[in-house]
Amino acid sequence: MAAPKKRNGKWHGTVYSHTDENGKRIYHSITADTKAEWLAAEKEFKARKALGEKEKKKVRDTVGDIVEKYIALKTPVLSPTTLDAYNRIRHHAFPGLMAMKVSDLTRTIVQQQIAAECQRTTQRSGKPLSAKTIKNEWFLVACALKELCDLQFRVTLPKVAKPIVELPEPAEVFEAVRGTDIELPCLLAMWLSLSASEIHGLTWDDYTKEKLYIRKVRIRTSKGLVVKQTGKAEKRIRVLSVPPYIDALIADMSRESEYIVPLSPTQVEKRFRAISEAQGWGISFHKLRHINASVMALLSIPTQYAQERGGWKTPYTMQGVYQHTFGEARKTFDNVIDNYFENIVKNSAK
Repeated sequence: MAAPKKRNGKWHGTVYSHTDENGKRIYHSITADTKAEWLAAEKEFKARKALGEKEKKKVRDTVGDIVEKYIALKTPVLSPTTLDAYNRIRHHAFPGLMAMKVSDLTRTIVQQQIAAECQRTTQRSGKPLSAKTIKNEWFLVACALKELCDLQFRVTLPKVAKPIVELPEPAEVFEAVRGTDIELPCLLAMWLSLSASEIHGLTWDDYTKEKLYIRKVRIRTSKGLVVKQTGKAEKRIRVLSVPPYIDALIADMSRESEYIVPLSPTQVEKRFRAISEAQGWGISFHKLRHINASVMALLSIPTQYAQERGGWKTPYTMQGVYQHTFGEARKTFDNVIDNYFENIVKNSAK
């Protein structure tokens, strides 16, 4: 676009409008009494043009198209697991809604589609989707519609029920896994509060005698296992003291694999699930980390130390950290936790 020029007492200029079917660029002419008025008219024309393009886009695109474009826009900043989850939602969630044109959406239609999604069943279990799953699905769709179409709908989602889980006693778990090939990963979760992805990310360069450096995770994606050099949050990066019993287990592991726990996440989960079902616990491997949090509460470990040890970030999972922890105090509380589990080991040996 050329700058406007004054001719015969008025300001004249053109602004790009569109490209026709032959590839020719078409310009819109603007004439005004003053340069300020011309610039204001130019701004108004561009705003109307942008709005018109958005409306055309809304008429042409389906909800599925918008979700795909949103995923593409966010891909550079998404973790592999989040990207996998988003793609699964795009291709499986809200099948009726995804096929609809954005321009046809109303609050009533969207609410009807949410109700239909509540009736959809999973391929694996044949049971209706959980309220949490539907909430996660709608979160992606709502974000895409808001960011790319400036659309928001006030809808009612199914309420996520708080599950009631009865955890087994730590001593029971220790007895059940002792001597098995999953004893080490189970104790890393229950004793040291490592998540499954942190356990499977541990390599031999993360270990020195009596110390574990938690600085990467290994996660499952559609492309297989992927290593990330940091966890979900900065506070997941931490150093943990290794008690003698776990230190001995690590020392006995073969160094043929670069990973301290050579079993895959699926192998560990399946073997623990078999033990859990045989014992009548009905819990997943991840619940071992819940046991650790429960033990720290039982032992009255101060919140800031418990949160630092477990690598939790938000007050929702653990109450927030409001001050730095002190090295000597950290050792004291580590010893309290280690003594609790070491007593389990000693009593089990009797």
